Amino acid sequence: MNTKSFLPAVALALLAPFATGCGNLVEDRIDTICNCEDCGERDFEEYEIKVNADWEVAQTYDCTELIEPYWECQLERHECNDRRYSDDNDECKSEFEQYGQCLEAKSSRDHGPY
Repeated sequence: MNTKSFLPAVALALLAPFATGCGNLVEDRIDTICNCEDCGERDFEEYEIKVNADWEVAQTYDCTELIEPYWECQLERHECNDRRYSDDNDECKSEFEQYGQCLEAKSSRDHGPY
């Protein structure tokens, strides 16, 4: 194999996990929230932690196929008032409920009487 063609391919493979933007719902959600709230570095990092944690929960419960439509809906229908982001769970109610049902169905936690 020619090293001239090999090196760019290796560089691309190493940098691909760090690519953001189009097609990345996690980054799109963080950007949407922070564009609304005009996040500083600390706020951005906080939302990055929260959104990534939400995504990891969805992955753990094998519910990513249902969090995706919910987040896509929120990207289109969220509210931004006085630099405060909020999800629009009226417009995205069915997506939110389907995602919640997936989490509940796959949870092994005994919900008990409380």
